[in-house]
Amino acid sequence: MHASETPGWDDDPQPHPAAGLSGGRRVLVTGGAGFIGSHLVKRLHALGHAVVVLDNMRRYCAPLTRVEHLALAERLGALRATCELVEGDAADPRVMAGVLETYRPTHVAHLAGVPLPAHANAHPAEAYDSMIRSTTTLLGALRQAAWVERLVFVSSTTVYGDFAAEPADEDHPLQPRDIYGGAKLASEVLVQSFARNFRLPCVIVRPSAVYGPGDINRRITQIFVEHALAGAPLVLHDPAARFDFTFVEDAAEGLVLALLHPGAPDGIFNITRGEGCSLLDLVGILRRWVPDLAIRAAPPSGLVPRRGALSINRARQAMGYAPAVSLEDGMARCLAAAVQSLAEAGLGRPAQFVRLQA
Repeated sequence: MHASETPGWDDDPQPHPAAGLSGGRRVLVTGGAGFIGSHLVKRLHALGHAVVVLDNMRRYCAPLTRVEHLALAERLGALRATCELVEGDAADPRVMAGVLETYRPTHVAHLAGVPLPAHANAHPAEAYDSMIRSTTTLLGALRQAAWVERLVFVSSTTVYGDFAAEPADEDHPLQPRDIYGGAKLASEVLVQSFARNFRLPCVIVRPSAVYGPGDINRRITQIFVEHALAGAPLVLHDPAARFDFTFVEDAAEGLVLALLHPGAPDGIFNITRGEGCSLLDLVGILRRWVPDLAIRAAPPSGLVPRRGALSINRARQAMGYAPAVSLEDGMARCLAAAVQSLAEAGLGRPAQFVRLQA
């Protein structure tokens, strides 16, 4: 089935930096049934690459709403139509070795692991198993997989901790403040050590605040959209907190470049929008469609590091990375998709968002 025939996954006619990196590769994506991973699979499939997904199908937010159930079903249906989908634990050595031997991928993107800092902080043992142990398991299996040409490890900009300056580049001090960031940094060190000892080209990618339609992990943008649709106030623990919000399709494009571009091997890259935006600014964007959207202040959590804009100059110069979706356009797409999802779930279509469908 072609990508254009897959429900909800129509090809985007706009040109992309990775457009010249088409066809002929077999890519293993661990954690490929997740939000970011599934978009990476979609993009690789559109470029003509064969994709294998290894995912334990763990859900980190429960219970799912009716809309989220439908979004997950659509995601999994699209994956089954466009890739080999293997259910299994990336931290299990037998599973990982079996997948590598059976499918013999030329490239590997490692996204498996707890996707939410709050969950990792609350469940450190699970974070260790799914983030660090899955990485060591993969690295151990790769020693026997001489056919693999490149590994991409998807880390996080939380490895920087509190930003000392903006825009933060890849040489910023690495001082994570929480278990999630610490586990990502530990995995980075393991990947780099492996690359030095076994001479496998490895790339480390650090995304930031990825958002977009279809997210069911209740990240901040999804929560804001849901509250706006429900007419509920937005709870702001720190209105001045700033993030580099990155649209999921841009993040996926950056990952494709990291996997396939000749300028990527052995690099470390921020893959973000490259702009900082405060939560209060995000509220201002939403108020373009919901003018009376209310906010309510709450005490800061204390765990979220001080962040902001990141430099993407290295990725731009080495790989031609060029994020295409502004936060304003991305949030408009999130709102429009959410309205459509409510209608498809039989839950109505809020009148104040009709203009989004025009």
